[in-house]
Parts: sequence; C-alpha cells; structure tokens
Amino acid sequence: MEKPVGRGKIKLSSKYAKDPYYKCSSLIVSGTTIQYTPDPGFTGKDVLKISVNYSTGDIHEIDVIVTVR
Repeated sequence: MEKPVGRGKIKLSSKYAKDPYYKCSSLIVSGTTIQYTPDPGFTGKDVLKISVNYSTGDIHEIDVIVTVR
C-alpha cells in the first residue's frame, strides 16, 4: 500500500489560460503527493484539510473538497 502523503513526480497541468502553470502543461516536477482513498462503499462529498508549514513560520491551510461517485 502506498503512503497517503509522500514525494513524487507531478505533471503540471491547467485548463485555464490565466493560470501561471498553463504554459508549462507538459513540465514534470518533484513535489508532494497526496493519495485519497475513501472508505469502502462511501459516496458523496468529503473534505481534506491540508496544512503547509513553511520554514519562515508561515502556515497555509486549505480545504480540498472531493466528490466520490
């Protein structure tokens, strides 16, 4: 079983021309990966709360809403 949070290769992508990564859609970079696995039989919306702690002491927190079908 894979770890839910780890390091890996990520292909940048964006569908939106205003996104700064739009022109880099084929670029592959190293980054943090997150694997979400719902409980068996679960459908509906779930929320992942992600907190990033920077070396400057700043903390950035976001909620990622996942829809499981």
